[in-house]
Amino acid sequence: MRQSPEDLVEHLRDQVVFLRVSGAAFDEGVEAEAKRLAVTIRVLVHDTGSSHSLLKQLGVKDQLRFVNTQPGDPEGVPGLARAVWNGDVWRWAAPLADWMRGKPLAFSAWWETAVIVDRKTSVFDRRGLVLPLAHKEGGAHVDPDLDEAYAALSRLNSLGWHMRQDPTAGPGGMQPARSSVPANVRQIAWEVQKTIEEQLSQLL
Repeated sequence: MRQSPEDLVEHLRDQVVFLRVSGAAFDEGVEAEAKRLAVTIRVLVHDTGSSHSLLKQLGVKDQLRFVNTQPGDPEGVPGLARAVWNGDVWRWAAPLADWMRGKPLAFSAWWETAVIVDRKTSVFDRRGLVLPLAHKEGGAHVDPDLDEAYAALSRLNSLGWHMRQDPTAGPGGMQPARSSVPANVRQIAWEVQKTIEEQLSQLL
């Protein structure tokens, strides 16, 4: 039996709740929630030859203009994430609404525009940050193998940033920065949430 339009709208409401709840938990320090956010983003927007995103099934994906908080040149920057000092250490955080919005983008441009270019000149778009968390890092599945460029970004500090991340390290104690991928996915989830809330409010 095909799901009805009413069923699809109810699924959309559920997915927005997931974005809000997991987003709030991430902001409170539960970084693992980035994996749940990645799965929710995938459900909402990612299409393949054998599966259809919820926004596509609702017939609205191609009409939406996605909120875009990309700051500019992607080379050497941590993407959509920002380094935040809490008095003892630096950490990656999603700026959420505290960052200037750029021009809203059609889905393909939003999903596939580079947001990070690391020191190895590997290029990462939103798709390349979200799907590994969902498909390989435990969001919906754990894969034994990771793409080499993604592994370098998420494990080996291919951005080349250093931060004081250990309060016992003393003044000037710097370590290779941890992965900015979770904070980037949190920001991407916020962009999706705001896109839906602002443009599909009649369905929510």
